[in-house]
Amino acid sequence: MTVIVADAGNMERRGYTFIGWNTVANGSGTSRPVGSTFKIGTEDVILYAQWSLDHTYTVTYFVMVILEVVLLLMQLATRIMQH
Repeated sequence: MTVIVADAGNMERRGYTFIGWNTVANGSGTSRPVGSTFKIGTEDVILYAQWSLDHTYTVTYFVMVILEVVLLLMQLATRIMQH
C-alpha cells in the first residue's frame, strides 16, 4: 500500500517549526517530507515529528570583557596618581 505523508495537523511546539517526519526519533533515520509518498507493508510504521528551532540566540561577552578591562585600567591609573 502507498501512503501520503500528512502535515503536522494540530500539533504545535512553541519556538519551533514543523519540518516533516522521520523514521527515527532523533532524525537519523529516513526523512518523510509532508506530501511525499512511500510504501508500507503489513508491519506498523512509526514516524516521529521533526522540528526546527525558530530562533537562535548568540550571547556575546566581548563588550563586558572590554568594560572590565577599562575599569581595571582606571583603577590602576587612580592608584598611580595617588602615589
